[in-house]
Amino acid sequence: MRKKLMFASLFACMILGSIFMFSGCSTQNYIKELKSYKFWGNTFEQSIPQTKIFNMVEDHINNENGKKKKVALLGFDGARADVLVNLLNSGNPDTSGDKYSGIVNDPVYSAVNAILKDGGKVYNAYTGGEKGDISEQETSTVWGWASMLTGKWGYENGTCSSKGGAPKYMKGHVAKLSLDSPTFTRKYAEKGYKTSFNASWDTHFEETYINEINYLQENKDIDMKYNNFDNDAMMQEYLRKAVTVGSEEERDIIFAIYENPDNNGHATGFGNDNYKYTNSIIKSDNYAYEIIELIKSRPTIEQEDWLIIMSTDHGGLKTWHGKQNAECRSIWIASNKPEITEKYFGKNYDGFKEN
Repeated sequence: MRKKLMFASLFACMILGSIFMFSGCSTQNYIKELKSYKFWGNTFEQSIPQTKIFNMVEDHINNENGKKKKVALLGFDGARADVLVNLLNSGNPDTSGDKYSGIVNDPVYSAVNAILKDGGKVYNAYTGGEKGDISEQETSTVWGWASMLTGKWGYENGTCSSKGGAPKYMKGHVAKLSLDSPTFTRKYAEKGYKTSFNASWDTHFEETYINEINYLQENKDIDMKYNNFDNDAMMQEYLRKAVTVGSEEERDIIFAIYENPDNNGHATGFGNDNYKYTNSIIKSDNYAYEIIELIKSRPTIEQEDWLIIMSTDHGGLKTWHGKQNAECRSIWIASNKPEITEKYFGKNYDGFKEN
């Protein structure tokens, strides 16, 4: 009996060892692949914590140059860092082999390509806080966007417990943003800007931002709108109006989340080898391109200073996310502003924390 238990224990240890070895190998291979890409505006070790997007917005608005400050943050929910290979692929067969989906984005209608063409850059970034630290949090939607919008990890903005770490992701979970940690959309609405938060995932409106939504309902003089749409296409209709001069829906600051990438990742798998997933990201990239072109064509553009940022809340692996692995932690930030420099960069990031 003891022999059977001993062999069973040994077998279990071998299996677990193999799993951890494969996981570690997979993570390192993924990091190696990201490092091989030539389009980054920073190194992997300089990956920007997603909380710095709040600071980018703040610095942009506070940089007085005589022009009206405007902001568009366009989010691609669940778009992995390696997916940029598809967005920046111009049809070269050498970059669309068995590692990638084979779906080729047309750079003429690509928001990411448009930003690069106009002098902007794409940067390595990370989500999930610092692994093993009080800031560690789930690499999932609630905590990703909230960290960007507030400039704080979850243990500070109220979406995680005070001990750090997000609650286990499950149906019916509650992670409410504290009213003491305003989103930049609310912060600048209180300063007189017209702003809006736009998405289609009900949890944003029913749980995560409910404190802020209730606050705005009680303070109707603050011109911020929380818009809950049925899908990305309906949201796109609104965004067209939000960047159109003279429209009743015109906004100074817009935050919008294209949900289709995450929906397809959960349904069919996250990764460049899945054409359904990559196609949904290309579609979001095309949507974002339309908004950028509308901004550039504004008759008032010469009197305005626009900060345009695109990013994602988290990555994914197989059909899920939330864990502390590179596929989920590694994200990206694209910006039209060359001022996104070393002041925002991380220090000696190893894929899990800064050192």
